Amino acid sequence: MNGRYESLEDIVYRIIGKRIKYMRKKRGLTQSDLGSDELTFISKDVVSAIENGKLFKTRTTFITDNELSIISKVFNVKSGKIIFGESSEEIDKLVFKFYQYVAYSLITIPSEIYWNEYCNTDSNINDCSIALQSTLQFSALYTSFRLYIEHIFKSGKQKEHFTNKDIEKFQKKYDKLIYFFWTSHKDKIVQSFVDFWNGQKEINMKKFKNLLVEKWVNTDLRNLILNIKDFYKTVPYYGLGYEISEELYDHIEDILDYLKFNVDYDNNLLNIVRADWKGQEHISRHEERVQDNTVALYHRAMSQEMTLRVYS
Repeated sequence: MNGRYESLEDIVYRIIGKRIKYMRKKRGLTQSDLGSDELTFISKDVVSAIENGKLFKTRTTFITDNELSIISKVFNVKSGKIIFGESSEEIDKLVFKFYQYVAYSLITIPSEIYWNEYCNTDSNINDCSIALQSTLQFSALYTSFRLYIEHIFKSGKQKEHFTNKDIEKFQKKYDKLIYFFWTSHKDKIVQSFVDFWNGQKEINMKKFKNLLVEKWVNTDLRNLILNIKDFYKTVPYYGLGYEISEELYDHIEDILDYLKFNVDYDNNLLNIVRADWKGQEHISRHEERVQDNTVALYHRAMSQEMTLRVYS
């Protein structure tokens, strides 16, 4: 897929580049003008690379502190505004991009089903993405997504179980789940980001990646997400979703080749049906306990007269 983000910092670099390009054009300057000795002493080629959000040749730093400082003075704007934006709306959009990148970390999902620019296999954000994915397990859709798509694709049997329409349906519903979580906790996530950067004495571009990925995403954001999960566990219908998910993960992985999942999206229910009639003895050794426990949890939910709709 063209345009896919390669890392969290890649998101920032592209945004910095677009802002510098916008300010340059607003001033009626060419890249050569901006890079001239009269303004910045930065070569046209480096300016071009920065505006395109790319590292210049063998450089290890996208934009140096000195370059950022000089460009900020040329356009009479603070360095932080070039990186994060000048309005709360710009910060919200930036943090939403970071959140999406974490939410679409699909390390165990083959690239054939990646469907947007945020899908990635970036191991640098593992700590946070695992925390988010474990939090999303309250949803039957998420449980199905991880258990079914992941293992069927790994087994190479996707054509036996999926049509393109099936895949597109999962993708759209997954998008909706990701957005549901964001809208529910947007204020907390954005505030976490703002508080973190406000707490930094200065922004050092050489340390920017470490601050963004290790300090905010894998530490502050991860801890916030896990706190949200702790709260969800106290809410009956979310707590029930976690119990069912754990039951399935514990007892069903080794018979996934013989089962198929249908998701009742409206009611957050996961129905299990046989995909074929092979390996009956293998299934019978495991299916009874899974079915008994899952049905028991389902009846407990119904007896409490819960509404399990989670997407609206």
